[in-house]
Amino acid sequence: MANVDDMWEAARQLGEAIAQQRAAERQAKKDARNARRRAAYARRPKVVEPVSTAEEDWEPFCRCHVVAPCSFCESGGGVDDD
Repeated sequence: MANVDDMWEAARQLGEAIAQQRAAERQAKKDARNARRRAAYARRPKVVEPVSTAEEDWEPFCRCHVVAPCSFCESGGGVDDD
């Protein structure tokens, strides 16, 4: 009976070794796939937002609602000019 037990133990150890080998292969494939994805992400064109060349109809820091009218608003400039 000891011979049969030794065979089962050898089969169990072989199964564990095969499982470890397959896990290592899966991890290597996963790492390679992730490396390809990271490389593709790095190669993608960068998003460039266009810069507006149109003149603004307002002063960027106009505080007319808080203090006296600014020079832009006093000179008659504004978005209501049509």
